[in-house]
Amino acid sequence: EEEEEEEDSPSPQRRYSLSQVTSEERQEMRFNRSKSLALHAARSRSITSDTADDCEGAEPSTDSCFSNSLSNQHSENCEASSSEMAGDVAAPLNANEKKEAETPQSGEMNGKRGGEEEDKLFIHLRENMETIREFSEEMVKQIPVPEQCVIEDSNRGCVAKLSFSCPLKGYYCLYAKSYFNLTSHQPHLWIHIMLLHLQSKSSVPLCTRDKSVQRLASLWEKTQLKGSHSFSMAMTQNTTPQRKDLDSLQVQLEEVRFFDLFGFSEEEGRWLCFMCNNPEKATVVNQEGQPLIEGKLKEKQVRWKFIKRWKTRYFTLAGNQLLFRRGKSKDEMDDIPIELSKVQSVKVVAKKRRDRGLPRAFEIFTDSKSYVLKAEDEKHAEEWLQCINVAVAQARERENKEATTYL
Repeated sequence: EEEEEEEDSPSPQRRYSLSQVTSEERQEMRFNRSKSLALHAARSRSITSDTADDCEGAEPSTDSCFSNSLSNQHSENCEASSSEMAGDVAAPLNANEKKEAETPQSGEMNGKRGGEEEDKLFIHLRENMETIREFSEEMVKQIPVPEQCVIEDSNRGCVAKLSFSCPLKGYYCLYAKSYFNLTSHQPHLWIHIMLLHLQSKSSVPLCTRDKSVQRLASLWEKTQLKGSHSFSMAMTQNTTPQRKDLDSLQVQLEEVRFFDLFGFSEEEGRWLCFMCNNPEKATVVNQEGQPLIEGKLKEKQVRWKFIKRWKTRYFTLAGNQLLFRRGKSKDEMDDIPIELSKVQSVKVVAKKRRDRGLPRAFEIFTDSKSYVLKAEDEKHAEEWLQCINVAVAQARERENKEATTYL
């Protein structure tokens, strides 16, 4: 019986077998789970969208059938990993796009300077608008603002070739068709003055995107030297030029006799030519045969460099000519004319460069000869200088009008 019982009762052995099988199944499940996790880790290293789709759309395999939660975890992990990695890649792109979007809004100056410098100029002008307006109101009464400016190279560096005209352009205007030209070795100072004048006429702060400012910046670039400041940087260094700088410009204008031909009109608030500024004198000056000025002047005659002497002659400025006689009396014949249309310039002859007083002597340059003349005193010298300059400008303007008429 015992043998039968032993033979007929294999249940303990079966139970053992079942438990052993169960243990083996558990080990296999653990192995499969580890294998599944390893597969998931390998899959999560890829950042392609196909990986995410594979994770989401994969059919449940025998490896993952033991736990629905595991497969769900795989799917969630794949989605999270994909979104996180996509976010990491997209962040720099968004930053770059933002930077590129901001840069065109700020604009570039001549393709070299970005938004920071433009903003710096705009902020500087905005914060100093009232100061600039007050400065310009006083400055324009002493220093005229040129109508045109051209930067050119010279042996002494860059120069500014400035052109001035009369805005009124009356009937007897001296500069309706022509310009008073000046060459200055201080181009940076003139550009600064022109910018301040533009700002004083504007009700809003200017910035480097404005076309008028861009033109000034272009002029500035032509004067650039290595290591020098950019346009925006230089314009924000000082709100207004120093007094000594303005004085130097005024001295230069005096040397080229600008103030003989132009004067500031309080009524117009602008610089007008002599004729437009003095309409009562214009009719007298333009009378046929009526001399603008006449009197005795001394002419310097130089036979040798070490022998110089002055000879008194009688001069008459009328029409398009400066006439002078060999004698001291206006009744003497033998007039020698100087054609005003051929006069290139009239300059002051000072004893010393440091002498800023009114001179007595001046020099007239024509295309073939020069004349050095001296008046009785400084007052008469100033009168002669102004009248000659006005007459020369009038002759040039007349020629320009005739040329325009013929065209």
